[in-house]
Amino acid sequence: MVLGLAVLLMVGVAPGPERAAWVQALAWAVLVLLVGALLWLRRRDRAAYEAALTEQAARTAVAEDRLDIARDLHDLVSGSLGTITVRAAVAQRLETGADGLRAALAEVEQVSRAATADLRSMLAVLRGQDPAPAPGTPRLAEAVEQAAAGARALGLEVRARVEPGAAAPAAGDLALAVVREGLVNAARHAGPVAVGVSVLSDGEALSVEVVDEGPAPGWAARPGTGTGLAALAERAERVGARLSAGPREGRAAEVGDGPAVAAGPGFRLSARIPLDAGAER
Repeated sequence: MVLGLAVLLMVGVAPGPERAAWVQALAWAVLVLLVGALLWLRRRDRAAYEAALTEQAARTAVAEDRLDIARDLHDLVSGSLGTITVRAAVAQRLETGADGLRAALAEVEQVSRAATADLRSMLAVLRGQDPAPAPGTPRLAEAVEQAAAGARALGLEVRARVEPGAAAPAAGDLALAVVREGLVNAARHAGPVAVGVSVLSDGEALSVEVVDEGPAPGWAARPGTGTGLAALAERAERVGARLSAGPREGRAAEVGDGPAVAAGPGFRLSARIPLDAGAER
């Protein structure tokens, strides 16, 4: 409306040359003010839009950080507590001599110290401090054998076969996480039984499997937090891997929002991880 009035004034609606010049000047001023107002409104809307995008990005980043922290805490705390719980349960069931009980207590102390050191490093990172220097990271085959050795100390009979090929670090890290989660779950839910572990490369992906034979006679399950498989599924999805869990016999289902439960004796946790997982594509 203001723009239309300014145009009418500019074409000389007012009589007289002097008044017409004055009116045209006024019309130009109105036009300048109008254009300035439009530009200001546009900038204001754009700034509000950018602020909304920034806030949304910040919320998304915070949510992702929380998930990362939750996964790291699970890996550090739940796995170690599960090892301690199962070792104590096995000791109560199988160890009758003083030497066996002392060995069990020594293993519990060792796991507790390692978990405390890992937790201290994680808290240092969260506080913006430099974490304590860590020893050299073992190769995937060595790390899987270390995990198997820890499970054997809990009474499990672990048979491991590892041929990872040229897997990217992210693929190896996820494969190791699957092995550790499978062994901890087997120790918690099946007790001292035979467990097969395989990490094999077919040239395109790592095929990872952890299979147990079902609960040992008289074994009472020691459940954990119930979030381990869900956390693994989230990690797998981020790198294009597939995670499946279910009964040893039959077809396993892909892990969704919660942990899968075996319907019969024996449980299988498996994953197919691209060798170049985590690499830029």
